[in-house]
Amino acid sequence: MVAIPGYARRPSLTAAWVALLSVAREYSGMAYTFRIHARIPDLIPALIPALALTLTACSGDDSATSDTSSTTATTGTTASTGDATDTTGSTGSTGSTGSTGSTGSTGSTSQTTETTTDPGTTMEGTGNDSNGECVEESVALGSGESSPLGFSADEALVGLLGPRTGSLTWVDELIISEEFRGQAMPVTFGIDYDGGEVHYVTATDSGEFPDPSCVDRIEIGVKVDLASDGGEFAETRDGMVWTSSLGELQLKTVDLIPPGLSGSLDTAALMGLDLTLDTLDLSASLSADEASGGVNGEASDPDLGSIGYGGLASFAVGAPE
Repeated sequence: MVAIPGYARRPSLTAAWVALLSVAREYSGMAYTFRIHARIPDLIPALIPALALTLTACSGDDSATSDTSSTTATTGTTASTGDATDTTGSTGSTGSTGSTGSTGSTGSTSQTTETTTDPGTTMEGTGNDSNGECVEESVALGSGESSPLGFSADEALVGLLGPRTGSLTWVDELIISEEFRGQAMPVTFGIDYDGGEVHYVTATDSGEFPDPSCVDRIEIGVKVDLASDGGEFAETRDGMVWTSSLGELQLKTVDLIPPGLSGSLDTAALMGLDLTLDTLDLSASLSADEASGGVNGEASDPDLGSIGYGGLASFAVGAPE
């Protein structure tokens, strides 16, 4: 199953709910925060859907949504002399720089400075989750043109195009209505290539712990299809797949809502707890034998507003037909 990264919204929280939110994060394994727009007495019933969505989130790497601010800690020490006897002066450490000290008879001063980098996105020289930077350069290629990886886009797509059949299953949680909760539906999923753009991306990660997505790769523009036998999904979107080796592809997130579904899925009937589905997207990992992925979305509550983003369904399909 492909891992679907989550993200957090970070509006100011009512202090009374910080402890409860910490517990919810421990259960979910992901960093979700919620908007609080009501008085504390009104929040008890309204918090239920927010907590329910939190508990359904797939366990993942919380570092994808951690917000580490840049900090600079500086400590200095000064030693002074007495009448005829040298003295040693030291000061306690500040932040995470550790203790520093100096010894002398002439009032010498020493200083230690440490700076940490604020992690952010991983595109075009901005920070990533490994406390470094992913610097990328992109060069256009023809679909049949060999890349520095030793293969072309045409070769990368061999055996991976075409429709695949399987099933999509909605999560068995309260955020999904009883009508859909835990239910599976037959689906057809696949990608096709019709001359989309091809780029070779060179990526350099300066972080201590390299980001697995910061790699040299081929990116290929494709058509993505998701359809269900009952007509709930009948979607065709432009998408982007990438790979660093033959035999597998990663599909970057494809938006379904907005713009809106072509299928008949009633998103109002889909959501439980009087929630409104604001966004819907899908991601997937493909090999010659199978493909798997997730349908994810952001939901909102009439009182709380946006309560977070997480997995709503997963799907698994077989080899291309």
